[in-house]
Amino acid sequence: MTMPSKARRLGNAFRLGVIYAAGITAAMDEAKWITVHPNGTGANAKGDPIKGRPLLIDGETGTILGGAGGKFKGKKLSEMKSKPAAKASGSGRPAASRAKIDLSHPDKIDKKNIIQNRDRSNSGSIQQINSIAAKPDYMRMGPSHDLANGAPVVAYGSVDDEHLGNPVTVVDSDGNRYKMQYAVVEASDVLTSNDAQGNRNPDYESDDASRMRAVAGNGRMAGITEGYNRGTADEYRQEMIDDAAASGIDPETVKGMKNPVLVRVMQASDVTPDIGDRTNKQGGLSMTAVEQAKNDRQRINLKDIETYDDGTPTIKSLKQWIAEQPVAERGQMLGKNGEPTKQAMERFQAAIFSKAYDNDYLTEMYGQALDPQCKTIINGLEKAAPKMVNLGDAPDGYDIRDIIGMATEKVVQAKRTGMSLEDVSGQMDMFNSDEKDDLARAIVKMYAKNMRSGAAIGQKLSELADAMYAEGQRTDDIFGAVEHVPPKEIFKQVLGEDRKPGKMSAQMSAFWHKRGGAFLDAFFAGRGCKTFFSALRKEYSICR
Repeated sequence: MTMPSKARRLGNAFRLGVIYAAGITAAMDEAKWITVHPNGTGANAKGDPIKGRPLLIDGETGTILGGAGGKFKGKKLSEMKSKPAAKASGSGRPAASRAKIDLSHPDKIDKKNIIQNRDRSNSGSIQQINSIAAKPDYMRMGPSHDLANGAPVVAYGSVDDEHLGNPVTVVDSDGNRYKMQYAVVEASDVLTSNDAQGNRNPDYESDDASRMRAVAGNGRMAGITEGYNRGTADEYRQEMIDDAAASGIDPETVKGMKNPVLVRVMQASDVTPDIGDRTNKQGGLSMTAVEQAKNDRQRINLKDIETYDDGTPTIKSLKQWIAEQPVAERGQMLGKNGEPTKQAMERFQAAIFSKAYDNDYLTEMYGQALDPQCKTIINGLEKAAPKMVNLGDAPDGYDIRDIIGMATEKVVQAKRTGMSLEDVSGQMDMFNSDEKDDLARAIVKMYAKNMRSGAAIGQKLSELADAMYAEGQRTDDIFGAVEHVPPKEIFKQVLGEDRKPGKMSAQMSAFWHKRGGAFLDAFFAGRGCKTFFSALRKEYSICR
């Protein structure tokens, strides 16, 4: 190779090197490092500067070349910015644009503010909390405008900006409105009045305003907390993440928490002395006594109820009925020791009474009778109720509950006008003559004769119900077709005064004259003593 050609080659190599070096420099000039702030700038709630995120980008195209662990490599810068901004608020709005309520609070809580006006240590409340803990339901404890329902309402304490969501207007049962804000907090940061075992929390009742407290939804808050303890709140947590748009909570914030709970933060200035009452008021119209009894009777099987000798339901039957009621209704039915309350017994007996007589007028009188004589009659009807319910299966003519209702209504109406029971009976004799009126008149006379004792009235009505039911159930036997005793004859037998101890009743005497020969023939023909006496006992139970 000659010197000139070698020199030319070296020169060309030099020029290529210069060009290559220039190209690298140019490329590096177009790439640059920048810092982005997807969560805003400035300082956080603790006063520390909000850290940015360094990225290497192509200055000409905006393509991300590196940084952030390569997570966004190859994407446009605009794409990287828009996604975190949407997640920050959960609703597409930048975090900085959210409206905020006044989260300030006094150093001490005014003792006049009764935050919790319910006894959460009783058995009913404990059952409710544990029912929630078994499976916390976000759909019933999530976003809501109702003060008494939805996410628990908290007050006092503090919440970091990154844990705040959308503002919300909440209304109570009286129409009062409150400005609140959704937030996600750790379950352990919220004080509740009682835990899942009903134990009181003394810190809840202190005047320390730096601690957050459940104002509305104490039971819900305690239930969710216990759900996390039991490991049953995973579905609640996931549904909260999925519902970020409704609450405005950053789902990434929820994912980074241990036991997150969605709450509504109330301004301290709205915690008034009667706030406990406001949070526990229900907006719906309460049921009347008749409506409650008719509703309760659908949940009761009277044939399974055990009673004492006086007709009163046993405690065992009452407890079994309470256990079958919705958890939310057990608060007034069970005391701290788990024993039924007076209110529970009253509801239970009203349900039995309503189902036994199926008469709205009598059910209303059951809870409202004020006249002493009317109360005595109602007491008697109550004692006979477990027997009367059987008449629902009796054939036509033997279900006498409508007759009892007619007689009782006549008495109550008459008492309101100052009439005596004797006057009522006489008036019925004068203007009425059909069989039902005759039977109703017999009931009124029985009331008048036993007016000093509800137990005596109850005993007579129970005997009458038993006799009517048994007669209605009689069927043909080995001696032929059964001739049923008319209801009017049974009334005379049960309610009449002409019967003496040891003397065969008129009804039994008439029956024996008609059927006694057949019984004796069967007995002496060798059909068996057992068959004979079985049939005789059946007949005698009707006619005695």
